[in-house]
Amino acid sequence: MVVCSPVIETGVSIDVNHFDSVYVLSHGVQTVNSVCQSMQRVRSNIPRYVWCKQWSPHQIGNGSNDIKSLLASTHKLASAQIGLLQKMGITEANDVSFYEESEDIKSCSPSLIAWGKRAVIINTENSKFAETLFKKCEQIGYQVLDIDDLENDYTQIKKEFKEVKEKNYKDHTKRTSNSPNIDQKSYEELKERKDLSDEEEETLKKAEISRCYLTEKVSPQMVEKHDKGWLPKLQLLYYLTVGEAHLKDKEKRNLTQLKEQSDNGELFKPDICKSTLGTQLFFLNYLDILQFLDPNAEFDKDSLQKWYEKISTPVMKSQIKTVFGFWIGERDTAISVAQRFLDKLDLGLIFDRRERRKGKQVRIYKGCNVNSEQRGKIFERWLKRDEANFMNEAA
Repeated sequence: MVVCSPVIETGVSIDVNHFDSVYVLSHGVQTVNSVCQSMQRVRSNIPRYVWCKQWSPHQIGNGSNDIKSLLASTHKLASAQIGLLQKMGITEANDVSFYEESEDIKSCSPSLIAWGKRAVIINTENSKFAETLFKKCEQIGYQVLDIDDLENDYTQIKKEFKEVKEKNYKDHTKRTSNSPNIDQKSYEELKERKDLSDEEEETLKKAEISRCYLTEKVSPQMVEKHDKGWLPKLQLLYYLTVGEAHLKDKEKRNLTQLKEQSDNGELFKPDICKSTLGTQLFFLNYLDILQFLDPNAEFDKDSLQKWYEKISTPVMKSQIKTVFGFWIGERDTAISVAQRFLDKLDLGLIFDRRERRKGKQVRIYKGCNVNSEQRGKIFERWLKRDEANFMNEAA
């Protein structure tokens, strides 16, 4: 049996007639083509068993499957980012230039066109990941059989697989948490090496997490949260709240690094869109998301009606899609949209109770406690770091 991970794609060929089957588990991290490449590393004509998600959560740009829409939103977002950096007083943004200054697809550079074409393909495939993957398998010659077409009952096996997966991951987080703390020199050496053992990989992972959150006490729960994308959410919340005064320094460093890495000082628009937080923070403030950060405040669909009307106009929907990558649909409610914004900050409204109004049940929610769990302590450490850096630069 061969179990393929995302590590194995092209460049690996297993020609021995040793295996009876290939198992592929795909959560949508790879592209459809990459999954197909992985499952074909074993050249023998043996069964392939594939489990995958119906859709992939990963998207490029605003997630559009139309290249004109994708490039237009990328141009608007990049221009907005630079405009905000200039308003923040970052003089390095005054002489920023892009490979192309217009959103007109005819004037776009070959590199941006290539990025856009590939992006819309991946966005389209990811929206129907399972369907696209199995169609691709049929195109390259596989006979696809749905698991429901088979007589065997795999309920018990699926349950056992899940239990084993959860146990293995729990053990991994514990081992990572218990790994030794290493100094900066050892950390840099491990990052450069490609032949790490399992223990060394877990030691390196702990070192990375430790440096992200500025603590040597890395719990198994912190490892799991980090794996689920905790860091960018916390950073966005930090600069929205207690770290707001240090946003300018962070954005200045990011912009300087991009300019140093660029050709002739010209920036690639998707890079500036990914590396700066200004536009997201501007919209979070403009859309009054801060109102939800009061743990004593209460919200329901009626109290949020005016707020929801403000954010659900066609223009605002389009801008939200460009900046945050999600669309407000007809079936959405004020509460569901608020939860989607708050999820970007690792937060969520807390259901409190039901009240009866005019013969109908109304769900009441409480606001968020920003400093609950580990967030408050992490923010304190980040704030001390940023204040120290500011004092050092001013000295």
